[in-house]
Amino acid sequence: MIHEPHKQIEGWTEEDLLRLPSEENDHYEYKSSQIPMDRLKEKISIAASAFWNSGGGFFIVGIDDTGHIDGGIAKTVGRQKLPDWIDQILLGLNCKFPQKLPLQYI
Repeated sequence: MIHEPHKQIEGWTEEDLLRLPSEENDHYEYKSSQIPMDRLKEKISIAASAFWNSGGGFFIVGIDDTGHIDGGIAKTVGRQKLPDWIDQILLGLNCKFPQKLPLQYI
């Protein structure tokens, strides 16, 4: 099934998550909340590069590869806020991204 990608994430609810495609595709990358943070860092790098080369997408943590909600992750990594931690990962890729990427907690 082809699923039209969302245009934005602001204001998403758990109900919106339940309507996501059940499997990953070119626009949606899912990672379980059970993934260790060092592996998550690697997965963010890979997905970000792929999304930049393909026109964008959504990286969602807390949904497993089969599309089931399995929790979420903390808003901090050590003493660092999650958005700052993600920004450091992205800056390390040496890619020119147009703006700060939106981060939505649900």
